[in-house]
Amino acid sequence: DIWTAGNDALRVMQPAADEDFEIEVKFESEPTQKYQMQGLLIEQDAENFLRLDFYSDGGQLRLFAARFVGGAPTTLINQSIVSSPLLYLRLTRQGDTWTLQYADDGASWTALSSFTHALSVSSAGVFAGNTGGNPAYTAEVDYFFNTFDPIVPEDGLLCAPEETFSLTSSVLGAGAVLR
Repeated sequence: DIWTAGNDALRVMQPAADEDFEIEVKFESEPTQKYQMQGLLIEQDAENFLRLDFYSDGGQLRLFAARFVGGAPTTLINQSIVSSPLLYLRLTRQGDTWTLQYADDGASWTALSSFTHALSVSSAGVFAGNTGGNPAYTAEVDYFFNTFDPIVPEDGLLCAPEETFSLTSSVLGAGAVLR
């Protein structure tokens, strides 16, 4: 839940420079039960951040955006959109101006009205969550990247057999990371 309980949803974050950027995420999952959600977090710290996501109100899929200042939330966008098994979210930052776009095909983007918010960005990433009756929810993230420096091809290249990489994860509270 990223509302009443603060900023405690399951998320994967990475350090981000406090500069202009455009990030994009592709979800291969769709929230269908009330208060299931998946989206982007842009953090200054645990009390000051932006939440931009898709969530289900139990009947419709909605696009949502909120800012948190000192832990207090303010809704910026909350509009119903057409359901889709593939959901793309793109966020552009130019100074203190933020523009949110979404698509169901990764090509035909729908831009929403921009909003202004001063934020010293320290990290950005994706999150998944639920609240209320806590319906179980698994978000499937295909990719997350900076469109100014995209991964081409999007699925990357296969690693050579002699290459190994490590991923370190930590779980705070309840949750799991599946390999």
